[in-house]
Amino acid sequence: MQDSFITAINSEKAALGWFELLTKNMSNIYTPGFREIRGSFHSFLNGIDLNEHGHKQEQTKSVPGVAPENLFLEGNGFFTVRKSNGELLYTRLGDFKWDGNGTYVTKDGYKVQGYILDKSGNIMNSGSAGPDPNNPNMPDGGPGEIATTDVTMWLDPSNGKYLGKYDEWKIEGNGVVYGKNKEGKVKDPLFKLAIVNFHNPEAMSMPEENYFSKNEASGAPVASNAETRSGLLEKSNVDFRQNIHLLQQAKLQLQVTNKIISSNKKLLEEALRLIE
Repeated sequence: MQDSFITAINSEKAALGWFELLTKNMSNIYTPGFREIRGSFHSFLNGIDLNEHGHKQEQTKSVPGVAPENLFLEGNGFFTVRKSNGELLYTRLGDFKWDGNGTYVTKDGYKVQGYILDKSGNIMNSGSAGPDPNNPNMPDGGPGEIATTDVTMWLDPSNGKYLGKYDEWKIEGNGVVYGKNKEGKVKDPLFKLAIVNFHNPEAMSMPEENYFSKNEASGAPVASNAETRSGLLEKSNVDFRQNIHLLQQAKLQLQVTNKIISSNKKLLEEALRLIE
C-alpha cells in the first residue's frame, strides 16, 4: 500500500530540484556560452523523481567578445580543449586568449586543441606533438582518434614576430590559424582547430561549467562543419519564456505537495489525539 505522506515528500523533493534547475537557467540567461539545463520526471512506487539532466545544445546568437582571439562557433559542434592532466573536454564558449607562452587557452587555462598543417593546408601526423599514443588513459581527441596538439604562436623576443617570422596571425572561418607577414602577402596555414561534434550531444556529461565530456550515450567525436567567427562569443541559449512558464509550474507543484504534506500532518496529529 502506498503511503500518501511519503509520496508527497518524494514529490516535493523532485519539485524542489526542478525549481532549482530552472532558477539556475534563469540566473544564467546572460552568461555567454551557458547551455540550458533540462530535466524530466519519471514516476515510481512512492512518488516522482527528477531524471538526470541533459543540456540543450542548439546554437544561439552571437555577442561581441572582449578580444580578437574570442571565437563564436556557427553551426553544430564544439571546440576541443585539454586540461593539464591530459583530459579532453569540449565547449561552445570560445573565450580564448594567447597566454604568456603564446599558447591558445581558455580563461581557465585549458589548452585549445588543433592539428598541425603543412604548407598546403593538409593535416600532418601530429602524434609526436600530441599525447603518447601508447598510453590507453590519454585519448588523442579528434574524429577517428586523430592526435591533436596545442595551438601555439609564441613571440620571438629577438624580432617581435610570431614564431620568429610572422607579423600577425588570423583565424579564418574554416578554423585554420594562419601566420601572415609582408602586409598579408605571405599567408601560411599553421594549425586547424579541432572542432568536433557528437551523434547525441545533449547526452554529454558536464563535469565543469561550460565544459562537456563524451560518454557512452553521446558517442565518440565526429567531424563538424561548424565555422568560426573571430571577436565574438555565443550567448546563453536559455529560452526565457519557456523557463518562466516551467518555473510557474514548478512553483505550483511545490504549493500542491506542501498542501498535501500539511493535510497529512493534520490527519496524523488527529489520529494520535484519538489514540490518546
